[in-house]
Amino acid sequence: VVAARDSRCSTEVCRRAAIPLTCGPGPAPPGLLRRLGDTLSPMREDDLPTNSSAQPEVELKMGGIELLPIVQPLWEALYDHHHENGDAGLAVRPREESWPLRFAHYEQIFKDHTAFAIVAHTAGVPSGYALAYEDDAIDEDDERSIVTIESLVLLPETRGQGIGTLLLAAVET
Repeated sequence: VVAARDSRCSTEVCRRAAIPLTCGPGPAPPGLLRRLGDTLSPMREDDLPTNSSAQPEVELKMGGIELLPIVQPLWEALYDHHHENGDAGLAVRPREESWPLRFAHYEQIFKDHTAFAIVAHTAGVPSGYALAYEDDAIDEDDERSIVTIESLVLLPETRGQGIGTLLLAAVET
């Protein structure tokens, strides 16, 4: 089962991306962590989905904590985008504190979980990323683990081009 941390976001993202993510017990879709019996094993990078002809040429790179320096400018662009659009009326930490806190949070995820990152490159430039990890089952009676999508980030100028859909599909593949 694949679940997103924020169900409001996942529902909206899934609706727009037309990708059925389930947030409860049920058959697990294939994931980057391929289920083999009761264990999860990483898939190879060449198992990732490829983009269709309607999308810009996008290359997906899958990895671990070593990809975090690559995603920093993407996180900062998301911060700037949210700040330019009023921060949803919420109190926000200063920009210079945002990435160090996010980096520490991601490091903790990689320390505590089987986690992975997928970075989308458009014309050789990072344009988005997904960071996900294996998590405990949602239902206490279901022993299967789930993959939680911690972050799905796109550069504002690349939105609406199918890159987010490609990243979600890669997490599910």
